[in-house]
Amino acid sequence: MNRTSNSNCTTSRYRLPCQTVSHRLPRPFSYSTTSVQVSAVTNRTARTVILEYYEAYNKGDFTTLGDMFSEDVSYHDMIYEQPFVGRLQVLDYLRKVRDILTSDIKIVVEDATDGDPRRVGVMWHVESSNGAMMPFSRGCSFYTLDTEGKILQSRDLVESPVKPGSLTLNALAAVTPIFRALNLPA
Repeated sequence: MNRTSNSNCTTSRYRLPCQTVSHRLPRPFSYSTTSVQVSAVTNRTARTVILEYYEAYNKGDFTTLGDMFSEDVSYHDMIYEQPFVGRLQVLDYLRKVRDILTSDIKIVVEDATDGDPRRVGVMWHVESSNGAMMPFSRGCSFYTLDTEGKILQSRDLVESPVKPGSLTLNALAAVTPIFRALNLPA
């Protein structure tokens, strides 16, 4: 577990009492360990920022959404091979999704983690204005904020309409010995 120390306290990276928190800072999906100062500009947690993000998205408020992203945001919807990179590219993609969903369809946050000033995980589903849940609409998303509280990275994992079940385990069992035999680096 990463631990940091401030003059008055020592805490794990998952608690908020200290101002300095040790994190791995993502740049599009590569990691290095860096210690960061939590922004004193706002007392908002990552959870608060992301709940505001979903509220703005559901309202179709792309001005607010644009202000919430860092300039070099990386948004990886796992149904695509490559992430959308940069504020304009991410906003363009989100507008296309919003146009398909229409204004009566909402993303409903079921649960969101709390306690980390820069990272949050969210479980959600999509439903119509009458409360009916859309099929294959469950998902989870992971967000990392920069030190100014802007969204730096987002990764969405959406429920698959195909449910392969134990076929996936069988495929892993077949492929694992091949990887071991090739002795590929991790």
